Amino acid sequence: MSANDTKAVHPAAGVPGRVKILFVEDGVDQKGSTEVLERSTNGLPFMCCITVVNNIFVALETTEHTLFDLIFVIATTRDSIDAVDMYRILHTVGNHTPMVLMVQ
Repeated sequence: MSANDTKAVHPAAGVPGRVKILFVEDGVDQKGSTEVLERSTNGLPFMCCITVVNNIFVALETTEHTLFDLIFVIATTRDSIDAVDMYRILHTVGNHTPMVLMVQ
């Protein structure tokens, strides 16, 4: 493989060319945000599989049975735990998946 070859490998499945993203959006415009994320991943040299959940509690539950390459969180303060708490909980249980946190 040359330095110019770009391959993403999902750590759980070992599938070349596929990146699994957990998208957490607890806002009203979840559909609009999802469309922006999907459009922004078009044209990448690998396939993005995006799982969308609507709150941090569901996201934590989802990470119990599925490994992701990236967790992207757009959160308000409506939940009793926030995105930073989610980050801490995941790291406490040994999940070190990279996270992008955007707090409104």
